[in-house]
Amino acid sequence: MARDAAEDFIRRFFTFGASLTGMAVLAEKPVGEIIGFAGLSPCGALGTDDFEIGFVLARRVSGRGIATEIGKAQLAFGFDQLKCSRLLGLVDPSNAPSIHALEKLGMRYLQTIADPRRGSRSVYVIEAGEWR
Repeated sequence: MARDAAEDFIRRFFTFGASLTGMAVLAEKPVGEIIGFAGLSPCGALGTDDFEIGFVLARRVSGRGIATEIGKAQLAFGFDQLKCSRLLGLVDPSNAPSIHALEKLGMRYLQTIADPRRGSRSVYVIEAGEWR
Protein backbone atom coordinates (compact mmCIF):
# COMPACT_ATOMS: atom_id res chain seq x y z
CA MET A 1 0.00 0.00 0.00
CA ALA A 2 1.33 3.43 -0.86
CA ARG A 3 1.97 5.78 2.06
CA ASP A 4 -0.99 8.08 1.23
CA ALA A 5 -3.35 5.10 0.91
CA ALA A 6 -2.09 3.64 4.20
CA GLU A 7 -2.57 6.94 6.03
CA ASP A 8 -6.11 7.25 4.62
CA PHE A 9 -6.90 3.67 5.68
CA ILE A 10 -5.68 4.31 9.22
CA ARG A 11 -7.64 7.56 9.56
CA ARG A 12 -10.86 5.96 8.29
CA PHE A 13 -10.80 2.62 10.09
CA PHE A 14 -8.62 2.76 13.21
CA THR A 15 -9.88 3.59 16.69
CA PHE A 16 -8.96 6.98 18.07
CA GLY A 17 -10.08 8.52 21.35
CA ALA A 18 -13.07 7.09 23.20
CA SER A 19 -14.55 5.09 20.30
CA LEU A 20 -15.24 1.45 21.15
CA THR A 21 -15.18 0.31 17.54
CA GLY A 22 -12.68 0.45 14.72
CA MET A 23 -9.34 -1.20 14.17
CA ALA A 24 -6.48 -1.32 16.65
CA VAL A 25 -2.89 -2.49 16.41
CA LEU A 26 -2.08 -5.98 17.74
CA ALA A 27 1.18 -6.46 19.57
CA GLU A 28 2.62 -9.73 20.80
CA LYS A 29 3.62 -9.86 24.45
CA PRO A 30 6.14 -9.53 26.04
CA VAL A 31 8.28 -7.81 23.38
CA GLY A 32 5.47 -5.66 22.00
CA GLU A 33 6.23 -6.65 18.41
CA ILE A 34 3.41 -5.58 16.08
CA ILE A 35 1.78 -8.64 14.49
CA GLY A 36 -1.27 -7.10 12.81
CA PHE A 37 -4.50 -5.27 13.51
CA ALA A 38 -8.05 -6.21 14.44
CA GLY A 39 -11.37 -4.75 15.52
CA LEU A 40 -15.07 -4.29 14.93
CA SER A 41 -16.05 -1.88 12.17
CA PRO A 42 -19.41 -0.62 10.91
CA CYS A 43 -20.47 -2.63 7.86
CA GLY A 44 -23.32 -1.96 5.46
CA ALA A 45 -22.60 -4.94 3.18
CA LEU A 46 -26.10 -6.39 3.65
CA GLY A 47 -27.90 -3.04 3.50
CA THR A 48 -28.28 -2.72 7.28
CA ASP A 49 -26.21 -1.25 10.09
CA ASP A 50 -24.10 -4.26 11.08
CA PHE A 51 -20.62 -4.62 12.47
CA GLU A 52 -17.87 -6.66 10.85
CA ILE A 53 -15.25 -8.51 12.84
CA GLY A 54 -11.86 -8.11 11.25
CA PHE A 55 -8.28 -9.18 11.68
CA VAL A 56 -5.15 -9.03 9.58
CA LEU A 57 -2.13 -10.91 10.89
CA ALA A 58 1.48 -11.11 9.83
CA ARG A 59 2.22 -14.38 8.01
CA ARG A 60 4.90 -15.24 10.55
CA VAL A 61 2.24 -15.76 13.27
CA SER A 62 -0.22 -17.81 11.22
CA GLY A 63 -1.19 -21.25 12.44
CA ARG A 64 -0.91 -20.35 16.13
CA GLY A 65 -4.62 -19.85 16.84
CA ILE A 66 -4.31 -16.08 17.19
CA ALA A 67 -7.09 -15.33 14.67
CA THR A 68 -9.49 -17.62 16.54
CA GLU A 69 -8.56 -16.07 19.89
CA ILE A 70 -9.07 -12.55 18.53
CA GLY A 71 -12.33 -13.56 16.83
CA LYS A 72 -13.74 -15.01 20.07
CA ALA A 73 -12.97 -11.74 21.86
CA GLN A 74 -14.58 -9.71 19.07
CA LEU A 75 -17.75 -11.83 19.14
CA ALA A 76 -18.00 -11.50 22.93
CA PHE A 77 -17.50 -7.74 22.74
CA GLY A 78 -19.98 -7.29 19.88
CA PHE A 79 -22.71 -9.37 21.49
CA ASP A 80 -22.15 -8.61 25.19
CA GLN A 81 -21.00 -4.99 25.16
CA LEU A 82 -22.44 -3.55 21.94
CA LYS A 83 -25.61 -5.70 22.09
CA CYS A 84 -25.41 -6.56 18.37
CA SER A 85 -28.05 -8.97 17.08
CA ARG A 86 -25.58 -10.36 14.52
CA LEU A 87 -22.02 -9.91 13.41
CA LEU A 88 -20.48 -10.30 9.96
CA GLY A 89 -17.14 -11.45 8.65
CA LEU A 90 -16.18 -10.43 5.11
CA VAL A 91 -13.38 -12.36 3.48
CA ASP A 92 -11.74 -12.76 0.10
CA PRO A 93 -13.22 -16.02 -1.26
CA SER A 94 -9.71 -17.35 -1.95
CA ASN A 95 -8.42 -16.72 1.60
CA ALA A 96 -8.79 -20.25 2.99
CA PRO A 97 -7.07 -19.57 6.37
CA SER A 98 -9.42 -16.67 7.17
CA ILE A 99 -12.46 -18.66 6.05
CA HIS A 100 -11.35 -21.51 8.31
CA ALA A 101 -11.00 -19.09 11.25
CA LEU A 102 -14.50 -17.67 10.68
CA GLU A 103 -15.98 -21.17 10.49
CA LYS A 104 -14.17 -22.18 13.71
CA LEU A 105 -15.90 -19.21 15.35
CA GLY A 106 -19.28 -20.64 14.34
CA MET A 107 -19.88 -18.21 11.50
CA ARG A 108 -21.70 -19.52 8.45
CA TYR A 109 -21.44 -18.53 4.80
CA LEU A 110 -24.34 -16.35 3.69
CA GLN A 111 -23.48 -14.98 0.24
CA THR A 112 -20.78 -13.43 -1.93
CA ILE A 113 -20.96 -9.72 -2.71
CA ALA A 114 -19.04 -7.33 -4.93
CA ASP A 115 -17.55 -4.72 -2.60
CA PRO A 116 -16.57 -1.63 -4.63
CA ARG A 117 -13.51 -0.94 -2.44
CA ARG A 118 -12.35 -4.47 -1.64
CA GLY A 119 -13.52 -6.61 -4.55
CA SER A 120 -15.42 -9.87 -4.22
CA ARG A 121 -16.12 -10.81 -0.59
CA SER A 122 -17.75 -13.86 0.95
CA VAL A 123 -20.06 -12.77 3.76
CA TYR A 124 -20.13 -14.92 6.90
CA VAL A 125 -22.66 -14.30 9.66
CA ILE A 126 -23.42 -15.34 13.21
CA GLU A 127 -26.56 -14.36 15.14
CA ALA A 128 -26.42 -13.56 18.85
CA GLY A 129 -28.60 -16.62 19.64
CA GLU A 130 -26.26 -18.92 17.71
CA TRP A 131 -23.23 -17.57 19.55
CA ARG A 132 -24.71 -18.02 23.02
